Amino acid sequence: MTDLSQIEILAKEFKNQVDAIKGDTAELKAVVLELEQKAARRPSGSLFEEKSGSKALKKIIESDQVKSYRDKQASTVTVTSNFEIKALTTEGLGIVGSTGYDTQAQRDPEAIRFIQKPTTLIDALRVIPVSSASYEYVKLMSTYENAADYQALEGDTKAEQSIPTEAKSVTHRTIAVTTIVSNQVISDNNSLQATIISLLGGGVLQKLEREIVQGDGTGSSIEGFAKHAKAHEAEAGTLLVDAIGEARAEAKEAGLQPSVVIVNPVTLQQMVGVKQDGGGYVLSSNGLPGLSDMWTLRIIESAACPRDEAYVLDMEQIAVLDREQLTIKIDDMTLMDQNMTRIRVELRASFANFIDGAIVKVTVADAEPVEG
Repeated sequence: MTDLSQIEILAKEFKNQVDAIKGDTAELKAVVLELEQKAARRPSGSLFEEKSGSKALKKIIESDQVKSYRDKQASTVTVTSNFEIKALTTEGLGIVGSTGYDTQAQRDPEAIRFIQKPTTLIDALRVIPVSSASYEYVKLMSTYENAADYQALEGDTKAEQSIPTEAKSVTHRTIAVTTIVSNQVISDNNSLQATIISLLGGGVLQKLEREIVQGDGTGSSIEGFAKHAKAHEAEAGTLLVDAIGEARAEAKEAGLQPSVVIVNPVTLQQMVGVKQDGGGYVLSSNGLPGLSDMWTLRIIESAACPRDEAYVLDMEQIAVLDREQLTIKIDDMTLMDQNMTRIRVELRASFANFIDGAIVKVTVADAEPVEG
């Protein structure tokens, strides 16, 4: 092989190496150009967002070694990072000074967690569907007495029965609630809409139960227990549990069939926590207070019932009048230009008490202050 041939071979090898270096440089320039273009699109104009995980990469790109490669002062460079492997952790979980990297958090399957009081009274009450704006019925008054008697002699006038009644007309009341939500938020979370509807629906039912118990008929309120109840106030010093037993006995004596006692959960706990002198609980001799019944009355716990009182009920003689059952309405047209949706939950209902005395409000008189 001649010297000229060797020179030609060396020249070709040198050219190949130069082309390779040029190719690497072009590739690196393309990467840098892409990063610069992304930076131009950022609101701040910065190359990197100062978030977790970006500082390490930023230091590598801005190092002197990479700069010399970009300026064609070196064909190969090595950059040593002072970031430890264990420092590349989730934000806030590494050692002091460590760099965090964003990770996708695991989402709670429940969109919203909320307290929803059980509507146990609503569940237990009889429901009568109605189809008009008001409902009329005849209420038997407590002054009714059975007048049946002997006919002493043939031809004597037989006993005559009077039936004291009161014509009642109740107007159904609307209970409703609305909220406005973003269409985008609902789209991003499939279960959120159902959760919101459950929250609103539960609130409407809770309001209805509270009005059935506490409504006195004034203004636009429902005529509930507070309006219809017959009062039974036990003497001062009487235990409420004993007063409930007395009210039940009087209702039975009047011919009613009381079957339920409604009481506040806090008041119930105070009652079942009362002990006898021997240490046994008043409502249970084995130390495990029974919470299912009291004086054969089924116990219904309801936060709608005020504390320190109870209601003894003949459930066959009272009812909820259902004009419009719980209804959910979703409207995305009214607020369409705002990309919002309105969710409305409502019902229309009222309450009927067909016999006076079917509801008995039980309280205990306050003790008179001791004069000192």
